[in-house]
Amino acid sequence: SEEDDWHNRLCDMELHFAPLPENLDLRATTLHALQDPASYIESSFAGRLALYVDGSARGHAAAWSVIAVEYDGQGLPTLLGALSGQVELNHSSTQWIGATNADNVAAELTASIAAHLAAIALGHPAFTVIRPDLKLSAMLSTSTWSCQSHSDLAAIARWLGAWFAQGGGTCNEVRGHSAHPWNDLADSVARHALSVATPVGAIDFDFCHQLLISGDIAWAWIGLQPPCYAQCLPPNGVSTSWLAQPSLRKVGAPPSS
Repeated sequence: SEEDDWHNRLCDMELHFAPLPENLDLRATTLHALQDPASYIESSFAGRLALYVDGSARGHAAAWSVIAVEYDGQGLPTLLGALSGQVELNHSSTQWIGATNADNVAAELTASIAAHLAAIALGHPAFTVIRPDLKLSAMLSTSTWSCQSHSDLAAIARWLGAWFAQGGGTCNEVRGHSAHPWNDLADSVARHALSVATPVGAIDFDFCHQLLISGDIAWAWIGLQPPCYAQCLPPNGVSTSWLAQPSLRKVGAPPSS
């Protein structure tokens, strides 16, 4: 493809986390963590940004959320904000990134993609850990499992996972339903997004949409290869493409027997 450089396009993506929405149903553990964060120090995440992701589905709708928590040098957490929205199923929408139906898998994968996009766009993946509560999301982002449903959505999740890992980012599963305050908050925000049409924060999925409809997702892995890999490919005439050049060599007729 002769699309613009995907890395630059991602860095130009609209992204901002927002405060928690009004009338949010919070669980007791989350409320306590917001009031007394010193009781929830996690030294293993000291100096890092953690993105907690979750999804929820009900009836014909599915929604996702990302919660950003910054840990200081001792592991004291500070809530930075949230992202949430509903899973887009309309293929013509610029926010559609491959979901084929509204189920929990689509919700969890969309949340994971949003977190990976945010981590890469913020420019510090080595200091970021993504924390899903679904093992599928963690396995997809590390390319240790594939997903038969939502194959396009899964392809984007695998590619972004590889990009994120190449920059030093890590994925650390948090046990669901374990009364973890920030995982519970991600669940609450995702459930809230199911009933409220207005998203929390802003993230533009057009980057992934264009990658998908252009067909570039099938070749995006090339951009993650080391420079020596490019030397094994045909000369490129466009900075983001590999173009086969006509050969000047001629094939002679086989010798007669």
